[in-house]
Amino acid sequence: MKKNLLLSLTFLTFPFTSLYAQPEDINCIPENSIQQFSSEILGQLSPLKECPSEDDLILKKVSAEYKQFYGGLAQVSLDVKGFTLKGSSKELKLAIEMLGAKPPKDWKAAAAGCSTIQCAFEKLFNSKEAAMQVFNIYAKSGYNLSLDQSINQNKADQHWSAKEVREFDAAVTKMPKELRHLPHVGGIERQGDGLRGKGHGANVAAYASPFIQGYKKADLVVYDAGVTGKTTGKSPYDTTSWPQEVLIHEICHHHDFKGMYSSNYVAMTSEQKDSTFKNLSGWKEQTGKKGESIWVYSKNDSFVSWYAATSPAEDYAETCMNYVLHPEVLEKKVPAKYAYMKKQAFNGVEFKDKIWAKEQKLNWPKLNDLLADEAGCDSGLVECMKDLKYEYGSFSYPESKSGSMTMYSIGSAQTHIKNSSCFKNFKSDRAKKLEETLAEEADYCQQGGQRIIKNNSNKICQNTEALMGETLEDAAKVDVKQSIALCEAANDFTVDCVISKVPDALDVPKAFLPSVKVILQSKIPNRMSAMGNKLETIKTSEWLKSCLGAVSKISSFTSVDSKSGVAEKIFDYQSSSEAYSSGYLGRFVYEDSPSKDINLGCAKNMLSTFEEKGFKLPESGNPINLIKKPFSDEFKSFETEVLANISSATSKCLLKKCRVTKVSELLMEWEKKSPEKRSGLVEEDFVLELIEKSKGY
Repeated sequence: MKKNLLLSLTFLTFPFTSLYAQPEDINCIPENSIQQFSSEILGQLSPLKECPSEDDLILKKVSAEYKQFYGGLAQVSLDVKGFTLKGSSKELKLAIEMLGAKPPKDWKAAAAGCSTIQCAFEKLFNSKEAAMQVFNIYAKSGYNLSLDQSINQNKADQHWSAKEVREFDAAVTKMPKELRHLPHVGGIERQGDGLRGKGHGANVAAYASPFIQGYKKADLVVYDAGVTGKTTGKSPYDTTSWPQEVLIHEICHHHDFKGMYSSNYVAMTSEQKDSTFKNLSGWKEQTGKKGESIWVYSKNDSFVSWYAATSPAEDYAETCMNYVLHPEVLEKKVPAKYAYMKKQAFNGVEFKDKIWAKEQKLNWPKLNDLLADEAGCDSGLVECMKDLKYEYGSFSYPESKSGSMTMYSIGSAQTHIKNSSCFKNFKSDRAKKLEETLAEEADYCQQGGQRIIKNNSNKICQNTEALMGETLEDAAKVDVKQSIALCEAANDFTVDCVISKVPDALDVPKAFLPSVKVILQSKIPNRMSAMGNKLETIKTSEWLKSCLGAVSKISSFTSVDSKSGVAEKIFDYQSSSEAYSSGYLGRFVYEDSPSKDINLGCAKNMLSTFEEKGFKLPESGNPINLIKKPFSDEFKSFETEVLANISSATSKCLLKKCRVTKVSELLMEWEKKSPEKRSGLVEEDFVLELIEKSKGY
C-alpha cells in the first residue's frame, strides 16, 4: 500500500516520463560523413539522362497513398482556424486537431489565398509531398503530427519540416499493426530544445508518458535532437534512420504502457512483478543513496544497446524498436529478448525479410566492376596530397589563403584525404564518368541509376584512400635517427640517403613514394645544421679561407659593456658581392634581410670546402645553419688573437714586407695553439689578402 501511494505521488508531482537519450556525441557527427560527402560529390553533377529523381518517386508513392485514403470522399467546406477551406470532412477535422489551440505563426500566411486544405498545408510545409504525408500518417497509424504551438509557450514555433515529415511517414509505414492505433496516443508533438523538461539533458531526443486516468493525458514529445540525427541519404522507406528509431522507440513505450492500463495503473508491462520480460535480465528495484528508486539488473547483462541497460522501460522500448528496424542485430545480441518480442508482442510476425532490415547490397555488376577499378586513383591522390606535411606530431594541410598567409588544418592523414577539396573534385570527375558509361544501359532509369551512383559514390577510390591513409600514418611513425647516423658517418647529408636507409619505409606502392618521401623528409632535421656540427672534422684554416673569401673589407670599432665596463673590439665585415650586406660574422643574422646577410655569403663559400672533402651536400636548406658553435668558437678566437692585433702589430711598418712578416707572426702564434686544425693559413697570398681587407683600422 505504501509503495502504491508513493507511486501515485510520484505521478502527481513528477509526471511519469520515459526518456530516449542519444549518445552524448550524436551532434558531433563529422561534417564530412560518408553520406554528406557522397551528396557533396554528386551535387556537382549534371544528370546526363533525364530520369525520375528520388523525390519524384517518393511523391508518386505518397500521392498514390493519399488517393487511396482520401480520394473520392465528398468535399465540404469548414472553418479551419479562421479560414474557410474545402476538403473531405475527414481531412478538415484532422487539420483542426493538428493545428490545435495555438496554430503556428505562419498558418495565416499559408492559408490566405487558398481555397483547399491541401493548398494551405502545402504552403505551410513548403512541400506538396509533406502536405499529403501528414494526412497519410494519421490514416496509417492513428497518430497525428501536432502543429499546436501551445507546448512551446512564447518561444519560436517548432512545427515539423518537410524532411522530418518524410522520415516519420517512413517510420509509420514500417510499424506493424501492434504499434498502430494504440490507446491514448494522440498528437506527436514537436518541442523546442529551449523548453526541455526537468532533468532532460541536451542528449535527450524525445519522451513518452502514459495516460493517467482523471488528470493526465498521454504524451509523445520529440525534441530537436530527435530529428536532427544521422540519416542514410537513401530513400527512408528502404532504410532506417535516427528519427525513425526515435519515433518507433517512443511508440514502443506506449505499447509497454498497455500493461499499466490493464493492471489498474500499477505498473507497465516491463515493470510488473511477474513480468517475463523483466525477469530476462533480472531487473530489480532498489533504493538509492538519496532515497530515490533505481533499477538494477542481475541475471543477464545482455542488452541491445547501452541505453537499454538503464531501466526495464528503456530495455523494452529499445528491444521493441530493434525488433522492427534491426531484427538481425537484436537476435544476434539478445536472442532471448528477440524470442520474447516475437511471441509476446508481435504474434510471431518477423521483419528480417523487410528491405530496411537487410544490408543494402549493390546488385549492378557493371557498376561494381567500375567502382572496383581504381586505376589512376593513386596518382590523383598523390597529386592532391603533395602539400601535406607532418610537423610537431601531426599532419597539416593547407586549407585556405588570406593574402600572403596560408591557413593549415591539423588532423590525421585519413581526415585530410577525406576533406581535400582537390580529391573531392577528382572523385567528382570519376563519378561523372560513371554516369557517362552507365547511362547507355537500357535499364539505367529503372534501376535508379543516378541515385545508386550517388549512394555508392563513397566507394570511388575507397581502397586507394584507405591504403594511402595507412601508408602515410605508418611513414609518420618511422624513426629516422639510426638512418641519419648512418648517413652522417658516411658524410652524406642528403635526404635521399636517410630515406634510402629507413628499413622497409619504401616498401609501399610505387605511386605513393613521392608522398611517403615528403612525410619522411619532414621528420629529418635540417641537414645544413648537421653539417655545421661537422666543421670540427675539417681544418679550420680551410673553411676560414672560404669564409673570408666572401669579405671585401674588415673594419672595427670598440664597444664598452655597460655593466662590466670592459671594452671589446667589434668587427664589421663588408661583402665582396653586391648580393650580400655588411654584418658581424658568426654573431647574428639581420632579421630584416636574412637573404642578404654576409653570414649567408660566408656559409655558401664554406660549402665548397665540404664538397672538396667529399661530403654530399643536402638537397636544400639554408646554408647559414652551418654557422654553429664550432664556427663561432674558432672565428671568435681568430678575431681576438689575429684580427684585433693586426693594426698594432703593423703600426711601425713602412714597407709591405714588414707588414707581411708581422701578420704572418700573428697567424703562426695562433696556429701553434692548435696546429692540426689551423695550419695552412701562413701563405703569402692569404696574408696579403688579409692585410688588404684590414686596411683602415
